Amino acid sequence: MKIDQPEPTALIPEDSILSAMMTNPNRWVKKCKGAGLTPAMFFKRQNQLIFESISKRHQKSLDCDFRSVIYQLKKMGIYDDCGGDERFEILLAVSDLSVTPSQLEEHLSEVKDTFARRKALRHAERAKEAALSGETSQDVLDSLKTAIEDIRLTTSQKQSFCTIKEALRIAAEEMEKRAENGDLPGISTGINQLDFIGGGIKPGELWIIGGKTSGGKSALSYQMVNPALDAGGKVLIFTLEMGVSEVAARMIACRGRINMRAITNPQNGGKNGGPLTNSDCEKIKKTSKILSEKNLLISDEPGMSIDYIMAQAEAEAEKGEIDIVVVDYVQLIQGKRLSGENREQELSRYSKSLKQLAKKLNCAVFSPVQLNDEGRIRESRSISHDADVVLTITDEALRVDKWRSAQRDQQVPLCLVGEFQRFELITARK
Repeated sequence: MKIDQPEPTALIPEDSILSAMMTNPNRWVKKCKGAGLTPAMFFKRQNQLIFESISKRHQKSLDCDFRSVIYQLKKMGIYDDCGGDERFEILLAVSDLSVTPSQLEEHLSEVKDTFARRKALRHAERAKEAALSGETSQDVLDSLKTAIEDIRLTTSQKQSFCTIKEALRIAAEEMEKRAENGDLPGISTGINQLDFIGGGIKPGELWIIGGKTSGGKSALSYQMVNPALDAGGKVLIFTLEMGVSEVAARMIACRGRINMRAITNPQNGGKNGGPLTNSDCEKIKKTSKILSEKNLLISDEPGMSIDYIMAQAEAEAEKGEIDIVVVDYVQLIQGKRLSGENREQELSRYSKSLKQLAKKLNCAVFSPVQLNDEGRIRESRSISHDADVVLTITDEALRVDKWRSAQRDQQVPLCLVGEFQRFELITARK
């Protein structure tokens, strides 16, 4: 049974905000506009008109007090549309109540929240109409995704800009902290020589790891997430090539320096090709137990699209901060090619989406890529353009082809030790 209910409103907070803006314009007008408040967020048309008048006068550096706003509305001939004397008597009465910064923040939050809920109701109604009119499920899903982003932006409290003074203060604090503690600017890769070059893995970065088939692209990606896991961080792995069990086996081999064959073929993976010993089994169990306590999530859903990856990562970010997302690998992402789009442009769109994902979630994103016979990224040169860091695995070393704000064209003498699914210094190999 359908129950008719009034739309969500926050009428008292609306009055309080408008009254505060006209009572103390120098203090509150800029604050409200800086919080992203717009005329459309007010439920009453009267309040929308009043707020719009205040905003326009403030933009022109004109007085925004009660007398000035009332004069402006009368001059425009819309004073009665705003409720006239009765409406402003109410706002003037509210002005007798002083508003604290915390109270104004609460009022702003409530107005934006009720506006978002009204938006949600309208989006839901449109989605219902679309579904009933015979539109495809994908069209309805795309509409709902747009709605979610729209609502999320509405309720966001984040400011668009940071003053240079504030930016310098933050930078100085970070420099001082690192100088005192010896911290890296980012998360360690677990490879000291690599950390020395660029200062580790930083939030918002897209890392591209290139290599030929079976060259160790996935192995290096999985190896470099371990320090983040050990620090209590959260890591997501989207594997488009392997199943979850193979990813888990590779993680065990890498962390425990255990022969991969011992994990995948216990009957013949022991010493001299025989069955595993009790010591082997104990080592695997110990490493598995440690790994099981880490905040590592793996998805091997077949036919993953860029939209699926973005949506799943954003959903997990809502539950808690993410440190690293691994997409293994970008050239296997499935999707519908846009009209007039070739393969290179399609992959460029995917790599740009991964870069935006890194910025949006404030985490690092790793994506291995296949190289062609000439040692270049296969199918799309744009992938390296979008990346912050490009590492290339060669037979002789790990080459740093690109690293924003760090020296490029350096080589780290690392080599894949296939049996352990990890990269080690060539001089340290056994």
